[in-house]
Amino acid sequence: MLTQLGFVAEWWIATVIGVIVGTFLGANHIGLVQNIPGDLLFGLSIGLAQLPVLYRYLPQRDNRLLLWAAATAVAFPIGVVLGRRIANQFAPSISEFDFYFGIGMGLGHGIIQAVAIRLILPAVQWRLLIWIPFALAGWISAEVVSLGIDYTMALAIPVGLALAIATGFGWLLIFKPTRVHSPMIAVTKDGYRTTD
Repeated sequence: MLTQLGFVAEWWIATVIGVIVGTFLGANHIGLVQNIPGDLLFGLSIGLAQLPVLYRYLPQRDNRLLLWAAATAVAFPIGVVLGRRIANQFAPSISEFDFYFGIGMGLGHGIIQAVAIRLILPAVQWRLLIWIPFALAGWISAEVVSLGIDYTMALAIPVGLALAIATGFGWLLIFKPTRVHSPMIAVTKDGYRTTD
């Protein structure tokens, strides 16, 4: 239980840091880089910030973990495109634009990151599908908190936290975090602890 709480706390902190750095580097209207390159930088910032947490807790620690950062970087601009299309098509008013934009961001991230999870942890099998609704919930809440066009650097912390809360719990349902490196405890490929 303490290990799971440690994972969640570290995930939340890493995600908030990633969103702060991503906002500074690539958020439209306020970041150093704009449009698709900015979106790639924003996603990469989040993925790279989360990478050390995954490295510490996932049962398999190898170069495949870099797929997480790559998937997050690619998912961000794809999510932006999906978000704009869904919001333009379905949002009944400008006040609901952020909610529908979050649906696109969540679907883009959820699907692409679920594929990365499957490649990183092949033993998760069908549990990779758990990621999609949690990514969807995380991005919807993050986009609603972001206030869309009025997004400022000051909102990066609550946006990162909104995203982190949902996705952190999503990870807990996919695998059980382990940091115990005792010879008395073995870890299966899917991250579940067993005793020798």
